[in-house]
Amino acid sequence: MQKGANYLYTPAQQAALEQYKYVSEYEKFVTERRKCSNIEAVLKCVKPYITITPDKLDAEPFQLNTPNGTVDLRNGTMMAHNPDDLITKITAVSPGNVNLQIWLDALDTFFSCNQ
Repeated sequence: MQKGANYLYTPAQQAALEQYKYVSEYEKFVTERRKCSNIEAVLKCVKPYITITPDKLDAEPFQLNTPNGTVDLRNGTMMAHNPDDLITKITAVSPGNVNLQIWLDALDTFFSCNQ
């Protein structure tokens, strides 16, 4: 056991105290970085490196990025990933025929077999 400020700490308590101090310092660091002046400074530094404008990102609303490729939602075709598409989001799964019958049965239930 270690003595400190008239208290006795077990090794587990000492480790917890050290972790608390580390987390507190990290929180101060993050809070400081979130200030407007710091964000503006970072943006000023990176501005020469930004070559596209936000309106170019995700500009094609009928492209769905999946792990296996990009799906054109107008016709269901799958295309290879293309960085030039500038799609910033991706689904967790890709379309496929696994459990297709369950999906078709669910659609029949939802829409009373009215396709």
